[in-house]
Amino acid sequence: MAYWQLSDLNIESPDVRYPFFGGSGLLSIDGIPKPGYFVLKNFSQFREQLVEKGRNYFICSNAINTYSIVLFNYVHPTEPVYLGDSGPASPDTVYSAFKDSPTEDITIYLDNLIPGQYRIISTTVNRKNGSVLDSLIHYGVSANIQAEDIEHLKEMVHPITMSNIEDIQNGHMEFHVQLLPHEVRFYKITRQL
Repeated sequence: MAYWQLSDLNIESPDVRYPFFGGSGLLSIDGIPKPGYFVLKNFSQFREQLVEKGRNYFICSNAINTYSIVLFNYVHPTEPVYLGDSGPASPDTVYSAFKDSPTEDITIYLDNLIPGQYRIISTTVNRKNGSVLDSLIHYGVSANIQAEDIEHLKEMVHPITMSNIEDIQNGHMEFHVQLLPHEVRFYKITRQL
């Protein structure tokens, strides 16, 4: 996988009225990671073979004791965005550029697992975790952003990662997940030796 540009720094004419004007880079002009940065960072840790893929998931495995799963709820932009008719948006109205999308219910089954304990690490990127735009809105700054505000936002914008151990004796593991619009989740499942 590849991404066209790393940073918004090379945008020719940014909308300077807002600190985050929606350039297509992985980092804002001020160096704050966008959700795409966290998604690609997690993808870069996939070293396994693709086992299965569907409309909104990938499953990979190293065929020994590790599985990697990515689940996503992609939301398509509306047609005016493609035609360039959307005009500049304030941070509060950016999501109006996307089609209405429901929560996605996804169930993943892993079978033929060797009995034992498995460590499950999940990383979630969504509007609450890892979104620089939503952090900006929550923080309450939309114009006249100061250097101090940028530093606070750099500390705030991170995905959430959790870990647990699950005892699997029947060789079967099931994940039932509800994904919010724009959400991406990564799971790394490793059998404990």
